[in-house]
Amino acid sequence: MKRKAKDQSQRSSKRKAIEEDVVDDEVYFRVNCERFNVHIRNQLIENAAVERFNASAGLVLRATLKATESKQLSLVDVRSDPTSFANIAMQLSDDDDLTAGLVLSASKKPSSIALIKDYLGILASADNPTPAGRAASFVSIGGSKVQVEFEIVGRRLRRRVLEAVTRERHGDEGVRIVRLLLDTGKMDEKQISKVGMMAPKDVRPLLSTLSADSLISLQEVPKSADRNPTRTFYLWYVDLQKAYSVLLGNMYKTLHNIAIRRQAEEEEPSVKAVLEKRQRSDVSQDEERLLTRNEREILAQWEKKREKLTVVEMRVEEAVFILRDLGALGINDE
Repeated sequence: MKRKAKDQSQRSSKRKAIEEDVVDDEVYFRVNCERFNVHIRNQLIENAAVERFNASAGLVLRATLKATESKQLSLVDVRSDPTSFANIAMQLSDDDDLTAGLVLSASKKPSSIALIKDYLGILASADNPTPAGRAASFVSIGGSKVQVEFEIVGRRLRRRVLEAVTRERHGDEGVRIVRLLLDTGKMDEKQISKVGMMAPKDVRPLLSTLSADSLISLQEVPKSADRNPTRTFYLWYVDLQKAYSVLLGNMYKTLHNIAIRRQAEEEEPSVKAVLEKRQRSDVSQDEERLLTRNEREILAQWEKKREKLTVVEMRVEEAVFILRDLGALGINDE
């Protein structure tokens, strides 16, 4: 990149020179995919904070991420670099209203730094200094420094994808069993029925269907060397690495099916004829007059179907990103 001075004498009596970027024709550029991934990850983390708390908490978390964004080079970082409360405050604009998400006394309005500390305390689960509270946190605070916990948040996002797929296929009862096994560990059928407060006649078929989808796994623990089935414990548990791998494979198939469906819809004879006609230069400039009413209806239906397929595709791709790219670290130790 070269820089050239641009004279802006018309706007000011003092002649000011402003640097302007000029692209060197001999320089080649490429897309920085890692930076794209960092931006996508940060947006997902911000969205999760907004969903769990409120928009103001999302603003503070976004500012915390922006304060160290220049040093976030890839997705392999377990947490962000430490940053101060002052640096976070600098990333917030004057229009950002942090008082909207807190219940404050009417006597005195707190400073921006005080509000930021309150939100960071919420995001750090400061009111719950237990392993469960840390697992539910977004940031960690040490002294006057703040760090965003990428791996902790990513672990929750992956688990949320797992629970969403489980709920879609097996309902709330399936999610209850998966959560119970994730939180408690290996359990047999009777324990699951008792702790989960579910009827045994409902638990057994549900365990079989969950296992068929690789959402849960079974471990046999024999009481004797002959491995007699009548003297064997059958313990159910969640093998996260296996579950995530199977989910990823299914999502890849879903993306493939979406692409095939989009192509099939586009190659339907009536739609294909209208799309080819619309590509003509004269028609593209005046579709309203040169396309018949029937052709416009066909085109509108096709665009509506394409939009729905695109929305589904984006949701699946987001889940793939969470499981595959955010799962680069920490799957085995969950």
